[in-house]
Amino acid sequence: MRLITLAMRPALGRCVIVFIDDILVYSRTLAQHVKDVKWVLDLLRANNLYVKIKKCEFFINSTHFLGFVIDAKGIMPERLKLELIRDWPDPKDLHELRIFLGAANWVRKFVRGFASIAQPLTKALKKGMKFKWTEEMKTAFCSLKEAIINITSLYIPDPERPFKIFGDMSEQRNALGGALMQQDPCVGWLRPVAFASRTLTKEERNYPIREKELLAAIFLLKYWRPYVSETTTVWTDHESLKTLDLTASYAEARGRVRRWMSFFQELGVKLKYLPGAKNTLADALSRRPPSEKAHAAMGCEICLQTSSRLLPDEEFLQKVRDGYREDKFFRDALFFLSPRAQGQKREEPPPFLRFRLSHMEMRDGLLYYKNRLAIPTKKLQRNLIFECHDVPGAGHLAIEKTYLRLIEDFYWPNMFSSVAAYVPRCDACLRNKQANQKPFGLLQPLPVPARPYDSVSMDFVCALPRVHFQGEWVDSVLTVVDRLSKRPHWIPCATTITAEGAAHLFYDHIVCSHGLPLEIVSDRDPRWMAEFWRGLHKLAGTRLMMSSSGHPQTDGQSEIYNRTLETMLRCFCGDHQSEWPKLLPSLEFACISSTHSGLKATPHAVLYGFEARTFPSLLVAGRTATAAEDFHLRRQALLEEVKERLERANEEAKRKADQKRREATFVPGDWVLVHRKFFESERLPSERKAKLSHIWYGPFEIDKKVGEVSNELMFPAGVRKYPVVHVSYMKAYPVSPEDPPPRVLLPRFEEAEWEVDRVVDMRGKGRTLDYHVVWKGYSETEATWEPPENLKNAKDAIKAFKELRRLR
Repeated sequence: MRLITLAMRPALGRCVIVFIDDILVYSRTLAQHVKDVKWVLDLLRANNLYVKIKKCEFFINSTHFLGFVIDAKGIMPERLKLELIRDWPDPKDLHELRIFLGAANWVRKFVRGFASIAQPLTKALKKGMKFKWTEEMKTAFCSLKEAIINITSLYIPDPERPFKIFGDMSEQRNALGGALMQQDPCVGWLRPVAFASRTLTKEERNYPIREKELLAAIFLLKYWRPYVSETTTVWTDHESLKTLDLTASYAEARGRVRRWMSFFQELGVKLKYLPGAKNTLADALSRRPPSEKAHAAMGCEICLQTSSRLLPDEEFLQKVRDGYREDKFFRDALFFLSPRAQGQKREEPPPFLRFRLSHMEMRDGLLYYKNRLAIPTKKLQRNLIFECHDVPGAGHLAIEKTYLRLIEDFYWPNMFSSVAAYVPRCDACLRNKQANQKPFGLLQPLPVPARPYDSVSMDFVCALPRVHFQGEWVDSVLTVVDRLSKRPHWIPCATTITAEGAAHLFYDHIVCSHGLPLEIVSDRDPRWMAEFWRGLHKLAGTRLMMSSSGHPQTDGQSEIYNRTLETMLRCFCGDHQSEWPKLLPSLEFACISSTHSGLKATPHAVLYGFEARTFPSLLVAGRTATAAEDFHLRRQALLEEVKERLERANEEAKRKADQKRREATFVPGDWVLVHRKFFESERLPSERKAKLSHIWYGPFEIDKKVGEVSNELMFPAGVRKYPVVHVSYMKAYPVSPEDPPPRVLLPRFEEAEWEVDRVVDMRGKGRTLDYHVVWKGYSETEATWEPPENLKNAKDAIKAFKELRRLR
């Protein structure tokens, strides 16, 4: 350390900090930093000292140094060390308590009121005290850990600028402390430089309250003496100290107070009063109030007459009529449309209004724009947006879908802007919607079906709350989506459902309502891979199109609807999770009655030729019925138009997506690494954490190309994953022919029991002997090569294979 310090002496205190053999170079600007780094390297060269380039970091805005993180915001301990304190178990004796307090004391200067918080714990360390873990100590233990994990960064001070010291004394805890602050010129407010605190001694606890408050200021001034100058101000929340005249009162003071006042005069600092209500110096995280859960009680009242016809709410319509008088735009429109105004020769309406008046009419005191009810006032408009966005039948869908639902029946100026301002601020959407990720690999869209239900996609939404529904226990949803009309079916079921049970649900809900599809798109799930399930599809004349292993790209439609369903369920049953099966019909209706972005029409209209009737649409007078022949022609035209739109959408989606993707150039014989996400269906052992595990595994040799965006890899024995992998999971691993075969790194997963169905082949001998094993519940294409040590419980299957082979 002495050698490094001597070598760096010219730069110490200017731009360099040295600790043993660690050198930290700091600068305020990039140009100055280049000069400082060059200076330090020149000093090292002049003293024949060398640095290892692998251990160096240059031109960084944040660094780890001696257990702390230093960046532009300030200094704070490394998060990993704080998490160790957070996870500290309750002490069992005095020894463990001392160890914890010693570890916590390392971050003491970052925690305001440390001594006050830890006082019940430090009191237990007194000599002669018997250790007893009380409720008060447990509360203090948890509070101290919470204060430590929520610490904020400390501001790096500027010695040329004045400091402020804020002191406080806790009578209840018999502790004193405070904060050293400095104004940040970048933002204009005070930032904490350090915190300090300690408990009062037995003698100090007998001081009068005024002297205790003065003692807090003296303690802080002594603690931070290197920072104190004549420009320093000490703030106290004890009102009697504001009348303390350090010069006039000195002659009257006695004892310790006289010594303290002499210390104040020596430093030349100013003592000022700050009311306790304003002396809130806790850092932003510890001051943050707990978030309140929003409890929205929504009542829906539907009044039915004996007739089967539903009528508009007259109370709502009256509010609309009354609102026209409050809204300037509609008030003017109402005036120019009134018979009295039309019979008089008055000034022309403004151009903005004149254009809309040509499409407006008045019926029963209500304004209609292009046969859409005109809605005045912000309150009524927000109520309608709520009805078309927040209720279960609307589904908390996006801006465009909400707008298209509204524009069908209602009108007001700048309608899209109103929706665009409402939806992004929706609390449920903000809390529950996920950000879409960019896709990987060249897009391979499926061909557009010829008619509805020729092709459907299927998938499961799992891990939902287990509830009793219609006589059965359910915790999953079977998702079936028609690929032409985009009409979803959400069918509650159990995670443990068998292939036969899934087929029964499919038959009841799909086949009996829409007929047998020609094609089913599904991911590679054991439910669909079972031989009975595949045989059922063959008998029905379907073609089971399987997606790449671990990459359901061909089943992206079901994945999107699964995400939509999860989002809507979070919005409506966060506090009542057992109600999710009852919501499925409403949420399904929300999707089929909403305009699909690719179809430019609702799934209901594509299937049946007309829009689904909703409660908001009942507020508008009935529309004229369409003749049967015209209805048939319009429906056929709509289907053809939808297919063209889907084809154009597929082409456009592929064009746009491929701009952000690159074509894979892997060929058979190449070596590749595989991302850990490919193996995420397996479970890591409990002692292993994904954060510290490998990201890429392998390398594996490519055996052959499968389709446009997948390859079959040569997995070694023991890897129980289907070897067809999408290119988005792969990364090139260069291998030279002269090099020995690379070492294959495999993921270590929690051991699981797999039941052997049969052994179908063997290879090698001795130490290289492997058996080709078909696993129960999986097809022969999922068979894997396993060494004998993995088949210790399958001796009967091996014996049966050898006996069959001998007979052959």
